[in-house]
Amino acid sequence: MATVLVTGATGTLGRAVVRRLLADGYTARALSRQPQVALPAGAELVAGDLTRSADLAQALAGMDAIIHCATDPKRAQEIDVEGTRHLLEVAHSAAPHLIYPSIVGIEHSAYPYYLAKRAAERWIEQGPLPWSVLRATQFHSFVAWLIQSFGADTGDEVVIPEGMRFQSIDVREVAAQLVSLVERGPVGRDADIGGREILTFDAMAAAYLRIRGRTTTIRSATLSGDLYDVLRSGVNLTPNQARSTVTWNAWLQRHYSSDAMG
Repeated sequence: MATVLVTGATGTLGRAVVRRLLADGYTARALSRQPQVALPAGAELVAGDLTRSADLAQALAGMDAIIHCATDPKRAQEIDVEGTRHLLEVAHSAAPHLIYPSIVGIEHSAYPYYLAKRAAERWIEQGPLPWSVLRATQFHSFVAWLIQSFGADTGDEVVIPEGMRFQSIDVREVAAQLVSLVERGPVGRDADIGGREILTFDAMAAAYLRIRGRTTTIRSATLSGDLYDVLRSGVNLTPNQARSTVTWNAWLQRHYSSDAMG
């Protein structure tokens, strides 16, 4: 079985990828800037930074593939763009298969984070490594975090941006698709992957509150923001690629049903 390096291995997607690699019998090496982190049993930790050549050279030794999950919306130029460019440069001689998770619709938006993700894709497409890119819709966990960020767990009323829609997906399904590319080999742009259903943010927030057993009132308002504009535009949806199985309600039940019952 192949040996696979996972960058951003302590993030939401990175952790899911490491678990899936191990479950499928691969050797998983996790690159993290944190020298001491909890990882699934069997994963090998290499402490390092995408911007440091010596760190990357150590992490890349003996790798058959890289699943490049490292990302940071707040430092996208540094991590997503320059980090990807540097990874390609250091990995050139070893020529592993580079697998990159990206986001549905990024070529249709001027949102800065999406521009950075598209720039990273271009570096990969034009770079020296065999490559695959998988674009996915937003994770269920991201939508839950967004709902929580508006005070859903604490306030009596939640004011949320109007007009946003999601086709959210379970991160584990995206991880499984990324890991499948290790066996399939370089495909270039893989088919996009999205959730089974397209829901409004209002409906998703109402379902979240219901399963948490809260009676919080939801009110939609015209709230400005680059991210909100992207999620209103519909570029984040891929209705013809609804390839997942775990719905929003099923994900909520798995993560929060005990809270609602108790």
